Amino acid sequence: YNQDKELQVEIINKSKLLTPDMMRFFFDSYLPAGIGDHARTDRRVNVLGSAIDLNGLAPTLLVTAGCDVLFPQNKTFALKMQQSGADITHLHYPLYQHGFVSLPGHQTKELFENIERLVVQ
Repeated sequence: YNQDKELQVEIINKSKLLTPDMMRFFFDSYLPAGIGDHARTDRRVNVLGSAIDLNGLAPTLLVTAGCDVLFPQNKTFALKMQQSGADITHLHYPLYQHGFVSLPGHQTKELFENIERLVVQ
């Protein structure tokens, strides 16, 4: 996952699509501090912060980007699903950024070709 860590960090820091500050804002807006810290680890809010078994989830296709501020959580989610025995297919794009699926270009074409191969199987 860390083929070029310096480049990943540079892309994340220059990204305007999703920054660490934006993520804090979204999370704090969703769960204001007055709600209580216990809500932030509730399994309905934070699957990664709880000990729930993910084995009952529907088959999952997880697409991750290495230059995404959410990548560490996405990687943990994929590992947690695998450890639970859940049916997960994980497509990882190490040098792409958050939201790359909605951006025009070769990366989107590559992703959709990979998804098509999975569906045809």
